[in-house]
Amino acid sequence: MKIFPNNLINKESHVFEYNFSPEQFYMFIKIIIEYNIKKYESRNRFIFINIWDELYKGILFEANKKYEFAILNSLSKALFNLSYINNYNIYSLQKSTKIAIQVHVYYETLISDIIQKTNNIPVNFDLFISTDTEFKKRYIYNYIVNDTKAKKFEILIMNNKGRDVLPLLIQLKNKIKKYKYFCHLHTKKSKHINFGDEWRNYLFNNLLGNTDIISEILTDFENNIYLGIIFPEIYYKVFETFGKNILGANKDYMNLILKKLAPYLSVSTKNLDFPMGNMFWAKIKSVYQIFFFQFNELIPNENKQLDGTLIHGIERIWLYLAKYNGYYYKKIFKHV
Repeated sequence: MKIFPNNLINKESHVFEYNFSPEQFYMFIKIIIEYNIKKYESRNRFIFINIWDELYKGILFEANKKYEFAILNSLSKALFNLSYINNYNIYSLQKSTKIAIQVHVYYETLISDIIQKTNNIPVNFDLFISTDTEFKKRYIYNYIVNDTKAKKFEILIMNNKGRDVLPLLIQLKNKIKKYKYFCHLHTKKSKHINFGDEWRNYLFNNLLGNTDIISEILTDFENNIYLGIIFPEIYYKVFETFGKNILGANKDYMNLILKKLAPYLSVSTKNLDFPMGNMFWAKIKSVYQIFFFQFNELIPNENKQLDGTLIHGIERIWLYLAKYNGYYYKKIFKHV
């Protein structure tokens, strides 16, 4: 699919060769519209769509059996800047606290960003924070106590063994039965690359960027009983730098976990998909076993490892576990 800005003189174009969904098409169109508005100062008020009759190549822009009128509806919503989901289905979540947000805050100065993002949640939620020193705990507490909209919050001190993964599993282990959904974040900086802050902001914004984004995510969960995990599309700079399917030296660790928790599954060496950056929303029932897996003794002490540890295996196992439990996952992309 080629989507052209209204500037054919300079031969500018955007090409999306992608097996896209209606929602992804909606977001692509919104990006192009915003691009034109900013670049041309709203002088261009016409958008031309040119579709070649090449159905055999997979180019289709009409009602069809798979999506019916969803592609056409996505276009109209994007053109008129309407939300992708018209009616949010989150009323049952407003009656009680069914949402747990767990954040590992290694870099305590980012706590204000965490509070701002989590305060976008339009329903009741509890906030669970983990960090690694008493000083950071006091620093975090001073921000949270007056500013968070969470119904309750908890700050847990753990050493940095297991990075953000072990704190997530330990802090929620004895609490998950109370909740229906959880969202996991951490103060990712990835100092071994030069776009760590961009990557973190991209993940934060896609998961908690504003109330509409969160409402759409929760509505998707509520409307689809077997939707287990929602996470952002891979950040483009990560894709350019590392590629999409990163198995690395983690296959043995992944199979070790699967042998204990999902014995009928094994790791595929092709098309590996996972929430790269380990930030996502999940339905508790889709991954509950991982919270009871005894693996503390297998987790190495922190030594700035970039790959090949049990922690990296756990980061790549979420979707396998959801599949084992009968759930599927969805990737999202929000241009915020």
